[in-house]
Amino acid sequence: MSVEDRSWMYQGWKDNGCHSQEWVRNTNVFLDRAFRDVRNSEKFGVVCPCSDCGNRVRRRRAVMGMHLCKRGFMPGYTLWTEHGEHPVSERTLQHAYSTVDGLDEMLADFGDAMHTENLEDEPTADAKAFYAMLSASKEPLHNLTSVARLTAVARLMAIKSQHSLSMECINKLLNLFDDVLPENHRMPKTLYECQYLLRGLKMPYVKIDACINNCMIYYKEDANKEKCDFCEESRYVVVEATNQGHKRKPIARKVLRYLPVIPRLQRFL
Repeated sequence: MSVEDRSWMYQGWKDNGCHSQEWVRNTNVFLDRAFRDVRNSEKFGVVCPCSDCGNRVRRRRAVMGMHLCKRGFMPGYTLWTEHGEHPVSERTLQHAYSTVDGLDEMLADFGDAMHTENLEDEPTADAKAFYAMLSASKEPLHNLTSVARLTAVARLMAIKSQHSLSMECINKLLNLFDDVLPENHRMPKTLYECQYLLRGLKMPYVKIDACINNCMIYYKEDANKEKCDFCEESRYVVVEATNQGHKRKPIARKVLRYLPVIPRLQRFL
């Protein structure tokens, strides 16, 4: 379906629930496409383009369909940039986003990690602020490119790390970018601004018990298990009872500290 024929998104939807057959049919096509190629979409959902969620919150298919029927699509979303479409060719897209550090996969990891909560619940105020910041970070550097500000900054920080570049060197490069990029570009002007952008993506650590042999983690449906499903090693250290006969709190043999944000971005912060 071409971009030009998507007037149905807004002409065929009514807030009284009376939608045209074309709207219903094409919305189902959109949902099929949105969930088809996204990793773990049935488990973690896909960003919802309804007028309230605005591509900031992941929903499962049934919930997204209900949102679109009740609220309609967000204004002006005729190019499905968050659901597999880009204003550039696939080859250009791959060149722009396939970095040596796999930033495209890194962002996918972030999506998987951030949305393990109940997808039907409304996000907290902190989560909404985080989503807004992430959305702003993904805006293009300027109106002549599809490269996002977050992508450019992460790539620059990767180069800094790989080649041990000094703060002075990075600042001079950013001064050069400021001179040659179009007016009103969104590239940070100093190393501090780059670090501030990435540092803002930090979230609190979560501790998760793991098998001593790294076979599995004790999480969600496995949270209450006391031995590994694979190697059958005990989850906990054997602890003697106290002199008073009280049972001590079990101590996990191995605990992972997990930051529910883009894991591979941590080394740049």
